[in-house]
Amino acid sequence: MDKKISANMERHLETAPDLSDIFETAFECAARVDKQGKYLSVNKPFADLYGYSPDEMIDLDWRNNIHVDDIEMVKQAYTVMLEQGRANVELRGIRKDGTTFYKDILMFKSFHDETSLLSHYCFIQDITDKKLSEKDKLSACNEIESLNIAAQTNCDSPDEDYFVSVAR
Repeated sequence: MDKKISANMERHLETAPDLSDIFETAFECAARVDKQGKYLSVNKPFADLYGYSPDEMIDLDWRNNIHVDDIEMVKQAYTVMLEQGRANVELRGIRKDGTTFYKDILMFKSFHDETSLLSHYCFIQDITDKKLSEKDKLSACNEIESLNIAAQTNCDSPDEDYFVSVAR
């Protein structure tokens, strides 16, 4: 996620006791999640990304919106957030209709007081196009590498007809 957004968010988290106004307007896709993993509030772009209305997402468990193979990654990121105050992870999300997309999640913890975690803020960016482009580039590189290996193999052991035709 953009380092400038991250720095600005940290500054707001340190200085603003109530982020509801900032939360609703400053970030494209934003949510607040309680310590049990239920959405407390989501803005419209966040809900739209998942194919829900904001009201439908309230009390929905975040695990419903994460690809099953990526649950452990987000749990690890959550642990980092608890220890360091924030965490960032790229993984796959699941929409209401079951389709998958790639997302970058930035999480910040929020305290009720100095010691007790009340909730955390979650900011999401859809990175599907970026991930698909990376996959296309990787496929192209792998294909080129395969062609290079095949060409090198052919150069290392030219067939006998080549030598006969060159010798004539």
